[in-house]
Amino acid sequence: MKLIFEVLFLVCIIYFSYHYIILITKMKKTPLIPLDKNDLRAVRKFPQKTADSPVISKNKLGLIMYAAMKV
Repeated sequence: MKLIFEVLFLVCIIYFSYHYIILITKMKKTPLIPLDKNDLRAVRKFPQKTADSPVISKNKLGLIMYAAMKV
């Protein structure tokens, strides 16, 4: 019984780790939009708020928290 739970736990960890790695690799690609500052202004929901580019360095804390919550 203990072995079954350990295998199930290991499968869950591998599954979530795989999806986390896929997310990281998708974030390394170049974004489709916005291409310049004018496009960035058009996309924003609240124009007075600044929007950061979708890069790992800007979202590192969120990704670390996401990984910690999965474990």
